[in-house]
Amino acid sequence: MAHHAVQSFTILALYEFIDPKLNDEGTLGLKNEIEVFLRGHKARGAVLVSTEGINGTICYHSFQANGELYDREKDVILGFFLKLFSGLRTRVSFCDSNVFFRLRVRVKSEIVTMGMENVCPAQKVGEYVPPGPEWDKLLEDPDCLVIDTRNDYEYGIGTFKNAVNPNTLSFNELPQWLEDNVKNATKKPAKIAMFCTGGIRCEKSTSFALDMFKEEQMPIYHLEGGVLAYLDTVPPEQSLFRGECYVFDQRVAVSHGLKPTHEFIACHACRLPLSPQDRTHPDFKQGVQCGNCVQDDVRQGRRQRYENRHLQMKIHEKKGLPHIYDNKEVCLYTRQAEKKASAST
Repeated sequence: MAHHAVQSFTILALYEFIDPKLNDEGTLGLKNEIEVFLRGHKARGAVLVSTEGINGTICYHSFQANGELYDREKDVILGFFLKLFSGLRTRVSFCDSNVFFRLRVRVKSEIVTMGMENVCPAQKVGEYVPPGPEWDKLLEDPDCLVIDTRNDYEYGIGTFKNAVNPNTLSFNELPQWLEDNVKNATKKPAKIAMFCTGGIRCEKSTSFALDMFKEEQMPIYHLEGGVLAYLDTVPPEQSLFRGECYVFDQRVAVSHGLKPTHEFIACHACRLPLSPQDRTHPDFKQGVQCGNCVQDDVRQGRRQRYENRHLQMKIHEKKGLPHIYDNKEVCLYTRQAEKKASAST
């Protein structure tokens, strides 16, 4: 990570695949332990816990003063997770406000859904390539097929030079795309390199690819830390990344230095990123719909609810109050305030 100056809020992205896997009881216990700890520190974000490991992004008040250089040893929340997972992969960035509305800690069957059995990234993955000259060399190599493993809408707002778009709507479509377009291709590449947002999807996709191309003994690489690591370390003037990187929080997209760009907003209905041009579409309605989802029958049935929600958001905005918040968070702080008031009387 670059030597960042601390801002008001810390954003911690983390994941780890583990082997041996947890049992169901251990997974539930871990989920509860994490949620209690994070709520105690007023953290928000999304954490997925599975028998195969953990995946999450969390935002919380920084443990250091604004302007100080970040010190991992002072980050209590990072320290908590490092005690739980010894091989945890992390990335830290900063923002002036919380980038999440609420905290969600959930148990899932996979920490990133591929839907393929017998894929175990804890046992084998492709070769890590650090962001910088080594990765750029693969991008410029005509014998290397560089695959963007993210979804089509993510590719649409930014990707690497010479990267191939599989045109997937979800990550679990990637195995079939590899089968149809690479495994069964008349002419196969000499090597494959993959990348994603923060690295976790490529842990699974390269593990899967190692099995698929075992007979060919094809070298499989992936960008260590994903696009976020590249944007965090490579100066803009040397970068082969074009556009912006989609992120799954209120920032929507970031650029070099992991700075929010404010170019895109997310549709409140379908969550797809919308450029200024997208927002000129005749079907775009702030907080309700966009040109991508206006014909979606499911969302059509929810249209009135979206309109009511947007109206409430505008009312709360005028009052200077948050509209979307975490009910569990509110209840916790209410109980704490009542307990404090009771103790003082």
